[in-house]
Amino acid sequence: RRNTQARLYESYSVGKPRHPCEKHSRWRRFAFTVEDRYKRLTVSSEGPPYLLSVDGFVRTEVMELNTYARASEGVLIPGYDGMMCGKGSSDDSMGGESIRIVDEKQRCRASGMPNPPLQLRESTLLAYNITLITLEEEKLQAVNEERAGRDELINLVDLEDPICADVPSEGSVKPVFSRLRDGSLFMHDPFLKLEDNTPGKPLREGGQWGSVPGVLCPSAPRNLMFEDDCCVLSDSENSCSASGDSGPGSVICQSPGEVANNPLGDTLFDMTRDREADGTGVRTDFEWQRFSLWVMVALNANDQFRQRVAWALYLIIPLEANLVDADTESHTAFFDIFVQHAFGNFRDLLRSIAYSPWMAEMLSFEANKSTDYMYRTEGVWTWPDENFARELVQIFTIGMYALNMDGSPVRDEDGKSVETYDANHVQEFSRAWTGFAFNYPRGNVEAIGRNFIDPLQLKHYRDIFPKGDLYGGFLGDGYPLCNEAPSRAFLRKGATYRLLGKSLTDNSYAYDKRWLYNGDDHLDINPSEDLHAVICDANAGEGCNHQMKVVLDHDVDLALQSNLTKVDTIRFIKVGDMYYEYQPPPCVELAFYNDGKKISFGSQASYSRCANPQSAEAGGACCKDNLLKMYKAFPTCEYTGERITYDHLVDRCDSMGRYVPCDFQKISRNGCGACCNVQHHLWTPEECSILAKINDDGRISIVHRPNEATDVDVKYSSDARNFFRVSWESDAYPSSENECGNGICAMASDGACVCNTSEATQPVLSNLDGIVQMDLSSLQSIFHVGSYDPASYDAGTFMQPKSIFTRDGHEVVVWRPTISARLVEDTTIALPSRGGTKYYKNRESTVQIVDALGHAQYSFRNPPSFGEDIHDAAHETEALLDHLFYHSNTAPFISYRLIQRLGTSNPSPGYIERVAYAFSTGFTTFDGIQFGSGRYGCLRATVAAIILDRELRSVVLDADPSAGSLREPLLAYVHLMRSMEFETERSNAGKLVLLDLEEEIGEMPHGHPSVFSFFLPDYKPPGPIASAGLVAPEATLLTQPYVVGLMKGLVSLVKYGMVQCEGGFGVGPKSSTCLELVEGNYEGSDGRLHYIPTKDDPQSIVDELDLLLTGGRLSERDRQSVSDALAWERDMTKQNDLAHLVRLAQQLIVATPAYHTSSLIDQGLKLSPESTGASSVAKRSSGLRRSPLLDVRNGPGGDEKEYKAVVYLLLIGGNDGYNMFVPLSDCQEKDLYEEYSHVRGKLALNKDRLLPIDVGAGAGQPCSTFGIHPSFPLLAKLFNESEAAIIANSGLLFEPSDAGNYSAIHEATRLFAHDAQRRDIMLANPQGDAFNTGMLGRTVDVLTDYGYSTTSIALDNNADVLNPTPFKSSGVEYINARKPTRFHENPSSPLLESLILRLNNVTTPLGSGMYGQSFSSMLTKAQKSTDFFYDVLSRYESAPTGNRNSDIEEEPVPSTSLGAKLDVVKKLIWARKERKVDRDVFFVTLDGFDMHKELLTRQEVKLGEINSALKGFIAAMKASGIWDSVVIASSSDFGRTLTSNSNAGSDHSWASHHFIAGGSVKGGQVFGHYPQTLEPDGNIILGRGRVVPTTADEAYWNGILEWFGVKDSELDHVLPNRKRTARLFTEEDMFDRNGGTERAN
Repeated sequence: RRNTQARLYESYSVGKPRHPCEKHSRWRRFAFTVEDRYKRLTVSSEGPPYLLSVDGFVRTEVMELNTYARASEGVLIPGYDGMMCGKGSSDDSMGGESIRIVDEKQRCRASGMPNPPLQLRESTLLAYNITLITLEEEKLQAVNEERAGRDELINLVDLEDPICADVPSEGSVKPVFSRLRDGSLFMHDPFLKLEDNTPGKPLREGGQWGSVPGVLCPSAPRNLMFEDDCCVLSDSENSCSASGDSGPGSVICQSPGEVANNPLGDTLFDMTRDREADGTGVRTDFEWQRFSLWVMVALNANDQFRQRVAWALYLIIPLEANLVDADTESHTAFFDIFVQHAFGNFRDLLRSIAYSPWMAEMLSFEANKSTDYMYRTEGVWTWPDENFARELVQIFTIGMYALNMDGSPVRDEDGKSVETYDANHVQEFSRAWTGFAFNYPRGNVEAIGRNFIDPLQLKHYRDIFPKGDLYGGFLGDGYPLCNEAPSRAFLRKGATYRLLGKSLTDNSYAYDKRWLYNGDDHLDINPSEDLHAVICDANAGEGCNHQMKVVLDHDVDLALQSNLTKVDTIRFIKVGDMYYEYQPPPCVELAFYNDGKKISFGSQASYSRCANPQSAEAGGACCKDNLLKMYKAFPTCEYTGERITYDHLVDRCDSMGRYVPCDFQKISRNGCGACCNVQHHLWTPEECSILAKINDDGRISIVHRPNEATDVDVKYSSDARNFFRVSWESDAYPSSENECGNGICAMASDGACVCNTSEATQPVLSNLDGIVQMDLSSLQSIFHVGSYDPASYDAGTFMQPKSIFTRDGHEVVVWRPTISARLVEDTTIALPSRGGTKYYKNRESTVQIVDALGHAQYSFRNPPSFGEDIHDAAHETEALLDHLFYHSNTAPFISYRLIQRLGTSNPSPGYIERVAYAFSTGFTTFDGIQFGSGRYGCLRATVAAIILDRELRSVVLDADPSAGSLREPLLAYVHLMRSMEFETERSNAGKLVLLDLEEEIGEMPHGHPSVFSFFLPDYKPPGPIASAGLVAPEATLLTQPYVVGLMKGLVSLVKYGMVQCEGGFGVGPKSSTCLELVEGNYEGSDGRLHYIPTKDDPQSIVDELDLLLTGGRLSERDRQSVSDALAWERDMTKQNDLAHLVRLAQQLIVATPAYHTSSLIDQGLKLSPESTGASSVAKRSSGLRRSPLLDVRNGPGGDEKEYKAVVYLLLIGGNDGYNMFVPLSDCQEKDLYEEYSHVRGKLALNKDRLLPIDVGAGAGQPCSTFGIHPSFPLLAKLFNESEAAIIANSGLLFEPSDAGNYSAIHEATRLFAHDAQRRDIMLANPQGDAFNTGMLGRTVDVLTDYGYSTTSIALDNNADVLNPTPFKSSGVEYINARKPTRFHENPSSPLLESLILRLNNVTTPLGSGMYGQSFSSMLTKAQKSTDFFYDVLSRYESAPTGNRNSDIEEEPVPSTSLGAKLDVVKKLIWARKERKVDRDVFFVTLDGFDMHKELLTRQEVKLGEINSALKGFIAAMKASGIWDSVVIASSSDFGRTLTSNSNAGSDHSWASHHFIAGGSVKGGQVFGHYPQTLEPDGNIILGRGRVVPTTADEAYWNGILEWFGVKDSELDHVLPNRKRTARLFTEEDMFDRNGGTERAN
């Protein structure tokens, strides 16, 4: 923000441009800027000079129109009238880039005219009535004299020219000019004015709001979680609040970092904004800014360690790139969450993440709605989106498996790892992430449309029902019951009041109308009352000193109160002229209770439900005690919307004289005053029963049944489906299987059992002295009903507390009540916990399912919930965050993740335990110095424990081959910049532009590819690391394209500075082309390395660079090799230039494993004087098996073998196969399309749009006609032409399973988790018999043993399916489909390539770090193969003519993400003879299938992309006569739920449908079986419509691999689980043996 200068001709929502006459207004001498693109340019017909106008306004005059025109450019001619266009209409500088215009063919072309100066003759000024503003030349300052001279100026004073009054304050597209004394003409350059609005510097005056049309109020919306330090009460007449208030008494709020832009600064950053005002509808995006800004901070910020820790946290809790908006400020604000909390507390970080609008957008819980809300408002049954609920648990807090404090897995009695959560927990938690919405847009921040800056707000589509926790209890466990609060808790010590300002309007959350009606829902506090005095806090003789938050420091004196003694609770009060809101502490209500009363809503007596008469849950109305008049009630209240208990209402009615509560039919409006506005529930005396509706998996829904027939609130009706989990005693409950408990319950229309209930209570411990026999954890597990602090009750309520010590030495304090009907049950027990002391009642509440006689037959513990108010929703959110934060897994899980990011990849158990202990205790000590706050979750202590631990600092441990880690590629690049003193060019004023990092190195700030970040924490790369059972997260990106991209970027930076040439990551050069660049000449670059060594001899240069670049970890041999290379370069080539030697040394050292890892490298070789020469290097082997692509191959005995290729197409995220392949018609037993439509609801495809395919009446499918998704016509065509088949209901399946036994059978995997299930389907090795090898990797191993020449080629990383057995076959070749490139383009030395090979020739693995070996192996492989693939792909732009089928028209493969990859596959297949291969396996991916929202729209796009890419690819295969030898097989993480969530998306499921295609495939078939039913009662249907597979992946891969050449005797090795599969498909089943005979000759 400080360095943002956004050109802005007219005001818009963010703000306005500075007025031309305002201090710090800017002026320029060149005619055009980037903001002129998409504007109309008109050239006069007569000239020279030629008059140029923009959007009808005169801009400048020029003598020539096409000074530099070339034939390829669109020449600007007299009379031109068209649009300026392109990347920019010009460089924002004098004489800059040629203006780009739309030519007669509607192409955007360079015009040939450079950016001209502003020139207008006097006659032109007169003709067009242009008046010039007078500038004070002595008060002008150049913006950046280095860059633009005095072509851009800043006016340093407010101008008093009379003309100023005629210029609109909100800006105008009409230009404003001024002429200096030297005759030069300047034009006002309008820039946006941003203002300070931070907690320390609030924008009290309202900024530009009010005075400028269209500018939004800058005040941040209030938020319940983040307002203590961010809001103030304004006394300004010009102030405004986001709620709509203005003037004095408005509450205005700020956001951290919302600073003003520097009016004197250069234009480093721009701002995304709408362009609706100019009619183009074009948005200007500056996506590069957030990437470059991160690097600039990494280079220059003063808080480097904080920034480094923030980056580590950001990798654990990432923000996925490619979301909707490409602005800068909101992304940096998201990253600032980690900067702010880097040394704070993890709990605060979690809260910020939970309320982050970007997190809600990425994980789709914004506008996530409850089941009952969707039914009430849209009439459809949907379920809450599970996306955030799952990833919060799995990735951000506790992980998938229970951990000991040392990070080791907790094992059960069978030695199996214990899961921390399952799909049921995710479903429960998803209901807690409903009700969140974007906050209101505002001004002064970069926010277009939706507000991604300010925290989310809560709305009333929250799920209000109980939610289970991870321990078999509920989120509400341990919280006190609301109806047991001390009487009038709002007047007691500790009561909290929140200032609302001069009105009740507040947008912290969307108010429930039942609480707020017409602004009257408050209680006036008399100035004579004690509460008024406390809150007013007035100084003597002065008005109130209003505070944003008031916490009572004593019990209010009730003797001084009047109306406050008449109410049970309050919500809003008015003190003086200000409103306050009472904020009750968190409390819960039990879902079931006896003696419930019916309450009815408002004057119409509708939406009735039950209420606990002991709770202040409804308002009051009384009828005359006369049977003839009981239908009409008179409301009674002390304030509008008052809530009281039922007993209080009885007393109040009685005090009215022969009035009683009644089951009214209407409300009298006579004489009731403020009480007439009844917009809430009112008590009736009618009894109301609470029933349990129980489905077949034991979940319950709450049913309210008043005695009198009435309009029941839909969420409590018997039709409701608000099911949640409860803990049934002995796991027994009524169900359809036992005829609803042998008839004690009624059967509902949906098959659920509706049962009568009764609440029963009993003491948890009948003898509290038994506490001494128990440990603390046991006590914490048996108490559930919370209590208020006994000290908050009146004196004498409890006896003197008694301390009892547990068996493990913890103090437990017991308070016994002095008077109670349930003496033992009402005893309060205080237990210590990580979050502080927690108070419990010694009471257990049980819900009994009773028969007609009231006898209990089944029971479960009474579930608590947080109520229906928005405050309750906020409290429940905090409860869930606490539940995860204090979970026993969080400390070791987060500690391990942070150690991996800041320390080492494979920390020892002791290291993890020490760090986890610091996390848990909140402090760590080193050398007598204590770090940390002493609070659980302290990140300062955690980080200090990581950095200062002996395991990270020990020199001895550095020698362990398993120690250390790979360096992140981004940090490797930044480290070179920092250590080698990178500086931007002075003309750039610190600006740095970085592009394409995600394509080149796989890692880019704010560019995470998914919620799993760049690195998988448990990634095991094939080779020594995996063989040792270790992990290397950064190896996720250790592929040839990314290694080459990083090396080229590093080398380009060394040689040319920050440019884009030879793989550089910059832009430019500015003053030449890449072909004209000379190494060491940095002119035209954005910046360069300025390091100069202190000595100039080779050995000193190397030693100094070794220290700076690797921390002194270069091996003796490598130091000598680099030193000798410098000496040879100096002596043999006569390159005595010190800068040249330094550049060469830098290039060599950044190519060593010592630079890219934190482990020691010891090649174990003794040096000889000649060992550094190119000839000696060429004689040495890398120790790797050579790839056949580099060998001349002869098959065994010289035999030629037929060529075959398998393309493994992975649809990342979980494709919804049940919308790709749909039952259509001709069904045997029922209309399965109707069932599909009913179950899928909002996700169902229209029958008329489906593309029919005939699967055959005798094919064993429930229907003979199915439909293919309308966006995938190619699949339907291939199927109907017998070139494609469907794999039905397939997935990862250990052995045949159903809904009853699936969980026990599949304990070895984590169902429904992206990373785990995707990896398992690719490894196809559930029993772990073939460690870390992939299905196709083992296939290639076997075929290599047969004598085939094979290659495994990956067009994306994470190609686990291709993992080979170490040293068995040649390994995986990775190719960048978008940018194939050469490794060395212009080497600085003839020795460079050979020396890099030598520096990475690790020959003694036992003496070197495994990470160094892995890097060196990949770099060596990349250096050998990159040029080969580049050359091959360059030569095969078209198919070879030998086997071309002239009857088939070849179609281009589109340049989409998938198309680019398949285009590479196409060329490599064409080049199979040159590559001398018999068998190819290709790994190709397409992401974007994790469709938690808007599935119909998004799947249509994705399947359309597959369709177009495959269409071009298959056409090429057919045209070249190779289609019979190619098979394409699709796969995906898993399927998706049949049922919709509230975001019109689906969630993680299991089974899906896939397809295979190929010229020799026996198409037109369905392999496997489509389910006979999709209804919830199906035996393979799990909750939420998750489908259990009936076809194992191995079933169809068995046939594919047979066709590919794997013999039956080897298939058990390749597919270890195949014999557990119920049905295996063979080559004969799936392929035509006459196909696939094209030979590689």
